[in-house]
Amino acid sequence: MENRANNIDKGLEIIAALDVNQLQPIELRDILYYTVAKNYEVVDEILSSAIDEGIVERRDDTYHLTPETSSLEFEKPRIIKQEDKSICKLCGKSLNTSYYIEFKSDTIGPYGSTCVRKIHLNHID
Repeated sequence: MENRANNIDKGLEIIAALDVNQLQPIELRDILYYTVAKNYEVVDEILSSAIDEGIVERRDDTYHLTPETSSLEFEKPRIIKQEDKSICKLCGKSLNTSYYIEFKSDTIGPYGSTCVRKIHLNHID
């Protein structure tokens, strides 16, 4: 149960760090699926918590991100580079150099350089 709560906290931090005003449900669900938990039941719990906490609103079949209206405080994530042999969490390629995204609640990864750019530059401010 603690891991599930940690995943929810991590998911809320990721949503709060997204540098967009709105996303389609599939886009937001995919971001959470590939970064937090490959379990759509957990992803749905994260989205439900995000709505309850005021981080997102669902209007017109779109998620509108409103982290500034939440009473929760989030820090900006940072990228950590590490020399190690691992497998990219997003694309599955073998890595010699891994990148992790560090949030207050947890660190996600490993990712390759291309995939961490996709996640960070395309979605996270």
